[in-house]
Amino acid sequence: MNSPFSKDAQIITKHGDNCVLTHETLDISNILATVSSDDAGAIATFIGQTRNNFQGKVVTHLEYSAYSDLAIKTMSDIVADARARSSSPLSRIGLYHRLGSCPVGQTSIVVAVASPHRVEAFEACSFIVNEVKGRAQVFKMECYDGDQPSWKAN
Repeated sequence: MNSPFSKDAQIITKHGDNCVLTHETLDISNILATVSSDDAGAIATFIGQTRNNFQGKVVTHLEYSAYSDLAIKTMSDIVADARARSSSPLSRIGLYHRLGSCPVGQTSIVVAVASPHRVEAFEACSFIVNEVKGRAQVFKMECYDGDQPSWKAN
């Protein structure tokens, strides 16, 4: 599923937050390094990966597609919204989403939020994950062993 609209994209915000869409394997260690900050006492993360089943069917892989120009802007807006709603300043945020084929066991999304305190980091991380699933123009197709692929809400 190679869409001309589904391309790698990145925005680095004025706060140094990274929003990334990529066909490359997500490197969790490198992502954590991008949010590391001397003023952060906590880094909360969400790591989503491809599981091997859905409703009794064997999942072989997921295919992610996006309207990348719009999706990366939406991701940046979500990060800005997380900052605006936080009760105290957040140090740095990383929001990375995989595009293309994502085999079972591989990471499809990483959200990492560094903050002086854990509560704000956890709250922002949870908010970002939920907003990406509801707002970002990223689409997921589950591919099954011996069955037709099926589009799912991201």
